[in-house]
Amino acid sequence: MIDMKQFFRIFRYLAKSVLLDFSFSFWTILYPILLGSLFYFAFGNIDNRQMDVIPVAVADNSMAKTILQEVDILEVTPVESDAAGKELLFDKKVEGYIEADFSLNVRSATGLEPTIIRRVLDQIVQAQALGMDARHLDFEHQYTRTVDQEGSFMTLAFYALLASVCFYAMFNSIYMCTLLQPNLSELGARLAMTPLSKGMMLWVSFLLTVLLNLLANLLFVAYAIFILKIPLFQEVGLSLLVLTMGNIAATAFGFAVGYSSRLSLEAKSNITLIVNLLLSAFAGMMGPMARLFIEKTMPFLNEWNPIGLVTNTLLRVNNLGQPQVAWTAVAGLALYSAIAYGIAYGFLRRVQYDSV
Repeated sequence: MIDMKQFFRIFRYLAKSVLLDFSFSFWTILYPILLGSLFYFAFGNIDNRQMDVIPVAVADNSMAKTILQEVDILEVTPVESDAAGKELLFDKKVEGYIEADFSLNVRSATGLEPTIIRRVLDQIVQAQALGMDARHLDFEHQYTRTVDQEGSFMTLAFYALLASVCFYAMFNSIYMCTLLQPNLSELGARLAMTPLSKGMMLWVSFLLTVLLNLLANLLFVAYAIFILKIPLFQEVGLSLLVLTMGNIAATAFGFAVGYSSRLSLEAKSNITLIVNLLLSAFAGMMGPMARLFIEKTMPFLNEWNPIGLVTNTLLRVNNLGQPQVAWTAVAGLALYSAIAYGIAYGFLRRVQYDSV
């Protein structure tokens, strides 16, 4: 039978030891807020960027000249020869040059400006192929229905950041494992003399790590929502559930590594750091283009990546109106947690000490 009085006494004693450690306060509480502030001030204007008029040169004898001059987003400069048009392109005075036969020369093969020029030119060519008068094309007409989405690049970046700091519980888990092992700390030696079983000791430390890291995550969420004014949570209940399961999975991973007797403390810290950085990068911390590349070339990475799973679920639940995916994510994170916790308990049971 569980001695709840002893349980809470040890829980309180461990909590005091963790909270008095400066590294916990900095990396778990202050660092995410500092990193979030850096994200906000570095990328805060990306979503508000205004599209400038695109300068483009057109051959004076091209049929496209009159049509393009009616497109508001294009600033058309007629030229009398191909050499003059290409010279403007070489001098970076225009983004593209359209020859008399509708051939397009662009300053850069990729980017928003050349893409817009190509789309406009393609519409003109297609209209002429269909026998239509391209002069009457409406380039601002929307042929698809647009649905507003409450989200932005900044929101996605903060979801990835929140998922990453959620998995900082791995670092706290390793610290807790070190604190509880009799051969590594005085507190661990004292606890080894108590009647508390190894399984119960693991549960106490597990619950404490989850609780403290979850509270630090909620502080970060409150900072993002109320100070930075970033609308992270539309579905508060499901978001908190996913965040809690992410913390449970991260803590279990940390314990699985932390209780390994074959790894040094430095090796354990390095492993969790590298894993966190890689999984965070795959989930979108390197920016939307890197994430899009991963999704297109190696989609399985973020399907099995727990940080990517938390990021995608928060995005889909809060911004895409797909609350049902939260339960799939919870089930996946619970499975990861059970496997990692089983490994940690197996490591813990095999450890024997001749003397404490």
